[in-house]
Amino acid sequence: PSGYKSLSGTSMACPHTSGTATLVMKADPNLANADVRKILSNTSVDLGSPGRDVFYGFGRIDAKAAVDNISPQPPVLTKITVTPATATLIIGETQEFKATALDQNNNPMASIEISWDVDNPSVGSVTPPSSITGPDGIAITTFTAMAAGNTAVNASNGTVKGSASITVTTAPPQPVLTKIEVTPATATLLVGETQEFKATALDQNNNPMASIEISWDVDNPSVGSV
Repeated sequence: PSGYKSLSGTSMACPHTSGTATLVMKADPNLANADVRKILSNTSVDLGSPGRDVFYGFGRIDAKAAVDNISPQPPVLTKITVTPATATLIIGETQEFKATALDQNNNPMASIEISWDVDNPSVGSVTPPSSITGPDGIAITTFTAMAAGNTAVNASNGTVKGSASITVTTAPPQPVLTKIEVTPATATLLVGETQEFKATALDQNNNPMASIEISWDVDNPSVGSV
């Protein structure tokens, strides 16, 4: 009538033990299997003969006692990721980089001092050279491109390091008017008819150019005018 039933055997013990082990590992994900086993056995309620026996094993599992027995490991800086991971700049341009400090559980860490440097100082520099991670675990610096070449921006704290690669190029050449195309290329008209012509200004890379003044004329003004 109460809805409860008495059951026994390993088929009942297994799900209770597995569930408690899950709670323990959630409380401290860094525990090894042997550590979890030790916590479960040390916190179980002894039944039958004192100590482990063939009928009750280590006794009745106690989920609350097992979880309460855990002393979680303090966060330890394990990894620094730098974003963006790559960047291509022109001399004189700048790029912001973010370093994210992560602990052993991949959680962001605040108040971590990040030291910034570059592999090739002749290519560029970073400002500031050090910064502190905020509540989101992120510290920021800005790279300024000074000369063409390749380098890396490094973010470090002790032996933990992250980096991003940078390519700096010279500024592309300014567009120069190289060609003017007139369309249509040919036209046949009757006296009194008109024809629209279009002139397209193109640079050395065959790209259209705006704001180019075009002067129009005809070779034989007695035939027609523009």
